[in-house]
Amino acid sequence: MQRSRADLAGYVVRPPVAFDSVELGRMHCTAWQQTYADVMCPQAYVALSPERFAQTWSRTISAPTGTNFLAEHATDGIVGFITVGPPRNAQPPAPRQLWALNIATEHHGTGLAKHLMAEVLGDGPHTCGWLAAMIGRSPSTNGTDSPPTAPKSSPRTESPRRMVRHG
Repeated sequence: MQRSRADLAGYVVRPPVAFDSVELGRMHCTAWQQTYADVMCPQAYVALSPERFAQTWSRTISAPTGTNFLAEHATDGIVGFITVGPPRNAQPPAPRQLWALNIATEHHGTGLAKHLMAEVLGDGPHTCGWLAAMIGRSPSTNGTDSPPTAPKSSPRTESPRRMVRHG
C-alpha cells in the first residue's frame, strides 16, 4: 500500500485498489445522502444506492481517467476521497480540475479535505487546480470545500463560474 507523504493523525491517504470499491461505494452514497438531500430531486435521491456507486468505483479503479486518492481512518474505514483529472473544459484556467471531493460527515472539520487536496494537487508555489461551480447556486454546507450545489428549483442552465486554487 502506498502511503501519503504526510499522513494526518489517524488517517492513511492512498490510491484505491479493486478491493476498496464496495466500501468506497458505501461511503460515497452515504456522503451524497447526507450532503445533498436538500438539493436533489426526490427521484434522484431515492435512486442512490451503495451498489451503484460501488459499480462506478470498480470501473474507475480498473480504468482510471484521473488521479484518485482515498482517506482511510484507523477505526472508521474509508471516510473520504478526492478525484482530480484533466480539465473538462476547452479553455481551462489551470491544468487540472477537481472532479470530486467527499468526506464523511463525522470527519468534517478535521482538515482531511485540505490534506487530500494537498496530496493530489501538491502544496508548493507552482501547484494549482480548479473546479467549476454554477452561478446562482448556494454554497454547500458539507464543510469539505466542495463545489456549490443547486437548490431543487434551480435550472441547470446557469453559467459556470471558475474557482482556482493556486499553491
